[in-house]
Amino acid sequence: MNRIIMFISLCLLIACTWRIPDSFDLTGEWRFQTDVEDVGVDRQWYTSSLPDCIQLPGSMAENGKGDDISVSTPVLRMENWEFFSL
Repeated sequence: MNRIIMFISLCLLIACTWRIPDSFDLTGEWRFQTDVEDVGVDRQWYTSSLPDCIQLPGSMAENGKGDDISVSTPVLRMENWEFFSL
């Protein structure tokens, strides 16, 4: 009985001290492909190696990727921000 109580106490102690990080470091080289036609998910691009790479931190413009930013550049509107929350 004492062993069970000690085991449960140890498990609770470990569970209480373990925590999920507030942020993740994304620094490095990432593979990507621009998807101007919005077909990447339907064609399952995520199952293959993507053809281009980008260095993070940085933007598409800083990495010489994509179109130049102008007044006609479309703005991404996020309707469901909960997708990005932990």
